[in-house]
Amino acid sequence: MTARPMTNQTKPPRPTPAQPAPMKPVPKQPAPGSPPPDRPPTGTAPRRRGRRLFAVGFVIVAVFTGAAVGYSLRLQPTMYGSSAEFIVTPRPELSDAAVERAMLTQVMVMTSDPVLRPVAGQAAMPLPRLRAAISAEIVGRSNVLHLQVADRDQARATRLVVLITDEYLRRAAPPAPAAGADGAQEPPATRSGLLSAATPLDAPVQPRPMQALAGGLLIGLLVAAVTVTVLIGPRRILRPVPHWE
Repeated sequence: MTARPMTNQTKPPRPTPAQPAPMKPVPKQPAPGSPPPDRPPTGTAPRRRGRRLFAVGFVIVAVFTGAAVGYSLRLQPTMYGSSAEFIVTPRPELSDAAVERAMLTQVMVMTSDPVLRPVAGQAAMPLPRLRAAISAEIVGRSNVLHLQVADRDQARATRLVVLITDEYLRRAAPPAPAAGADGAQEPPATRSGLLSAATPLDAPVQPRPMQALAGGLLIGLLVAAVTVTVLIGPRRILRPVPHWE
């Protein structure tokens, strides 16, 4: 038997198993109600800006409040007051509109020149100064007419109230009844009488620091609100609006 010659036969290489394609990462879905992932996180800059705006508003309010109180305490002169009250009785048959008109007429009579000019002559003071020193008004929806006079001297304020009271009651006294179209005499629309005589006020009319404090605080808040709004407004207008896809 003859031996078969040995041949160098090579085995074919085994096929390499195909590698699986890499999987693309699935983007994580944001939770409901949360901002989109690409939105920049909120940092400390807005907080710092908010603190600065608050500081600006606080300084404005403090400046206006301090200026109002300082003006009231240091620059306003001390004024004392005296007051008197009158009862104004309208005719019962008058309508509500007629009653209101008659009450306002009595206020105008008290502050009119025919009443104040003789008082200014007796007190030896200019008429414009006297007119600026008095105030008259109807108390609420009552029939009470309130008169108040302010002056640096409380005794002079009380004397002015006495003089105005006498002159007003003389002017407001009902004249002789006028005859109507049918010959009947018509009574006056109102009758005025003294309810309380001239009485000095316990506290000065001015200065009033608490009223100045309230007024300065209100004005300061309004100015601070406008200032902060102006500082915030341009940035909100110029800021681009993000588009989230």
